[in-house]
Amino acid sequence: GGTLLSAGSAAGAGAGSAAGAGAGSAAGAGVASAAGPGAASAAGPGAGASLSDRIVQFGTSVARSGADTIAFPAGGQLSVHHTGPASSLTLTLSSFGAGGQPVAVTLPAVRLASGETLQVAPTSWRALGTARIRLRARVHGRTRTTFVKGRIVAQRFAAVHHATLHALGHGRYRLDLGLHVGRAPSGAWLSVAATIRRGHRTLGTAAPVQLIGSTLRTSVTHLTLARTLTPGHYTLVVRLLEASGTGPVKGSVIVTRTIHVVA
Repeated sequence: GGTLLSAGSAAGAGAGSAAGAGAGSAAGAGVASAAGPGAASAAGPGAGASLSDRIVQFGTSVARSGADTIAFPAGGQLSVHHTGPASSLTLTLSSFGAGGQPVAVTLPAVRLASGETLQVAPTSWRALGTARIRLRARVHGRTRTTFVKGRIVAQRFAAVHHATLHALGHGRYRLDLGLHVGRAPSGAWLSVAATIRRGHRTLGTAAPVQLIGSTLRTSVTHLTLARTLTPGHYTLVVRLLEASGTGPVKGSVIVTRTIHVVA
């Protein structure tokens, strides 16, 4: 099990219950969150005030005589202080990219010595998939700094089979996309967007459509183009944003496909 702590700290003592925001105890696992810049504009179903911009999911192998104190006060740097016998710590960091897509990475397991304090800070929360993550450990008066890269948490489950422009009259067209959605993970959602071009010119875009739950099984998705078109050959660029994950921690994959269409 886990607990959601907003901009606070949690001490994991091997067993017990989770308290509210600010401080509490958790059974060696939990989620710490902190709303950062841009949290309110995060894209995706459920995004908003209840879904923080930056989330850390953690798991520890805390012995009965040990404890971990987790602090995430400003949403920029996570601090873990360990007491008791040596323990291992696993971390998953989650945030939103510059385009509003969820990004999550899992870090290599870290071994914590008794009395050690570990500080974890990505060089960029907006680019977790590519950014280096700084680990600064202090124990017995000595400090050691290393940099690691996380493993992206995401799963492919959708593909575009075909695309056609359906005439609505007076130069207006609707874009029909044939989608194949495999076994989507529980809680997954899909955002579909498209841009239409002629040569090197971008002529228009279709407003994104989001599919979630039963709508993921829809075989054909309809998008409306924002402008009229004259008959001819066009290049269509389709962008799929596939989001999946566990609980509040979501990762995503962005797939782009280019298709030639005739109006």
